[in-house]
Amino acid sequence: MDQVLPRPLSILLTMTAATPPAGCSATGSEPPNLDERTKKSFDFLQDATKQLITLATAILTFTITFLKDLADTAGHNPRTLMTGCWILLVLSTIFGLLVLLNLTGVLAQPSLEPKIYRGSIRLFSTAQLAAFALALLFALAFALAW
Repeated sequence: MDQVLPRPLSILLTMTAATPPAGCSATGSEPPNLDERTKKSFDFLQDATKQLITLATAILTFTITFLKDLADTAGHNPRTLMTGCWILLVLSTIFGLLVLLNLTGVLAQPSLEPKIYRGSIRLFSTAQLAAFALALLFALAFALAW
């Protein structure tokens, strides 16, 4: 005796068994038409961006955790420096997320030639690096003023 599947289940199975659209891989994990060098450049930029996001959030967490110890002995100017550092670290994290979103957008659009030198990627990547570097300078100035 043949078993009949309920209609929603049969629709779901039909949808998952469908072939991928032209130009897309079956797994959906690799963008179409990328040479090895382009793949590596996207991977390296993605890894560097993730590392900066991790460092920015770690420094932010560490300094907020020890704020009580630092704030008790610091004057007004050092507190201002630390606040500036925190703002820049948050901005660096936001810019890093925007880099990752732009990388995804470039790879997802079949009409665009995938390059990491697109204006939006370069803008947000540069902004992330600049915000992170300035945050480190503010943290160094705080340490020297403390």
